[in-house]
Amino acid sequence: MFANLCFILLCMLAMHPLVAQPFTSRNLSLQQGLPEYYVSGIVQDKAGFVWIATRDGLARFDGRRFKLFRHQIRNPNSLANNVITSLQVVSDSTLLVQVETGIIQLFNPQTEQFRNLLTQQRLDQDHAHVSNVLLTSDERHFWGRWERQLIHYSPRQDRITSYSLPDQFLPNSVFAGNHLLLDSTPHRIYAPFAGGMAQLNTQKGQFHAWPFAPLGQQGAVETYSGIPVARRANGELLTVAPGQLVAFSPRTHRFRTIPIPDKLSTLVGVLHSALDGNVYFTYGMTVYRLTPDDRITPLWTASRIDYQNYFHALLLDRSGVLWVGTNGDGVQQIDLRALPIRTYSYRVNYLVDVFSGELGLKVPDYIKSNEMAYTLRWSKGMRYLAGWMDAPSYRLLRADSAQHQFQRLLALNETHHSVATPLRWDHPASFGCMSPSKAFFTPIRRGGCWPSGLWYLTG
Repeated sequence: MFANLCFILLCMLAMHPLVAQPFTSRNLSLQQGLPEYYVSGIVQDKAGFVWIATRDGLARFDGRRFKLFRHQIRNPNSLANNVITSLQVVSDSTLLVQVETGIIQLFNPQTEQFRNLLTQQRLDQDHAHVSNVLLTSDERHFWGRWERQLIHYSPRQDRITSYSLPDQFLPNSVFAGNHLLLDSTPHRIYAPFAGGMAQLNTQKGQFHAWPFAPLGQQGAVETYSGIPVARRANGELLTVAPGQLVAFSPRTHRFRTIPIPDKLSTLVGVLHSALDGNVYFTYGMTVYRLTPDDRITPLWTASRIDYQNYFHALLLDRSGVLWVGTNGDGVQQIDLRALPIRTYSYRVNYLVDVFSGELGLKVPDYIKSNEMAYTLRWSKGMRYLAGWMDAPSYRLLRADSAQHQFQRLLALNETHHSVATPLRWDHPASFGCMSPSKAFFTPIRRGGCWPSGLWYLTG
């Protein structure tokens, strides 16, 4: 039976709460030109290009295709090693690239040239090691961490300085972690460890530490991600504990916790403080969003289980697409601005599935029939259904979400052929329908009847 379906999809979806996996997503992998399934870093430069670090080179994505940068034996200005462990945007003209052999390189996206900043041989001279690395935008201060050691390197002076976290903060049995964060306040670096947060005053070479027992402790399910840290838009430092996020105030030196709505007991894997003011993070096999008012929303869940080593990178680009770098599945793109459309086969029919399955309303039996012509309309938070539901009567119903049922607004003894254009919308508070002999006009808020056959009634 022909059904004249007229509704506003955007309003419908905005009114209905969605569960995890609500957003449009697609996968980028070898079939699309990504060089490897393992992604260790994702960043976006000022020109809008997205750079992806893999175990088989550096890939630049322009929105349609990839351009690859790999090690070339006879080219000293190429990538030093194809296995990239970390990637950072330093400035408009510089990316910081760390490879598996320990070499730290600077890459210029305009000239497409690599040059060495720091080699493993140079680190070995000072008996230094680095895992996570950072470089200031002026390229004057390079910082790295290897558990209890914070390493500073001055490229201009070619000088390496090591700072050791005091033993009273970190007994030998305590996992130190490898993450660090440059504070917005000059000369301060924060380094979370299992049991608290440490701060290094780089001018004085002195450490301060604030204990918080749950911080960084492993849960029932262990991860390989260490103890990540990120800065929120409100100035708090965000780090992790089993089943929760931990917010630390650099001003008051106080901790507070934000529970994660998941029964799994583990640690957050990746933290990403985005330009939209939110923080995106991975927990278990799900990507979440944390808003400035501490609301946590699930965005996407992976289809396979690898709690220890699946998620490795997050990036929210300037168009509102969230990039998720994985171990084994390449990159997952989640478009947070696209319409959150879910699809599935009819369970009964369109009306029953929408009103009963999606909105939780009790539907009359005649709606379950496929022999009914109808019009469905969403407007200003209201849902209306009109049609020949009880032939030969023309019915107008309004969905009452509070009572989980329909409310009848209008019943007309019209045949299928006499009402030609049902449910025409004239302004937000009224609707009407036309037939060869009469017109019906129905404002929602008043009641009455005009002799000419124009009808309006109380909604």
